[in-house]
Amino acid sequence: RQLCLAISRSRLDARQISLVLSAQSLRLQAERCWRLGMIVHELISNAARHAFANRGGAIRVAIWQNGAFVKCSVQDSGSVTTSIAPGHGLKIVDSLSRALGGHLRQTFGVQGSKSLLVFPYDCEPVVNGERSSLAPGIEPLVM
Repeated sequence: RQLCLAISRSRLDARQISLVLSAQSLRLQAERCWRLGMIVHELISNAARHAFANRGGAIRVAIWQNGAFVKCSVQDSGSVTTSIAPGHGLKIVDSLSRALGGHLRQTFGVQGSKSLLVFPYDCEPVVNGERSSLAPGIEPLVM
């Protein structure tokens, strides 16, 4: 929640773009958590940069567990041009998604864009090739 609040205050408020977060409480390894945070930040930044031109709008972020997977959706109420070419940011997002063992799917249209990240939920850390019953390295997801 703190990450989303900081992004709103630094980039979105002045442009009248609201940021809404709906996040289920999840426990992720620290490394997986920062990767997810980097992905969410880049998707929010892309939406703010490309979707709204000179008008305000809304970006909605949702994170939840669905069975053995974590899903993260970033949607905006803006519109995009007909030609979309992935830049360096989306290449980094793709690489981070693969590092999580997941994939990113994006759709674009006149009613806005949607990015959906899906990756395996693995709450138990792997230590020396074995699952640990202890929880070192696991931190709650706080966004």
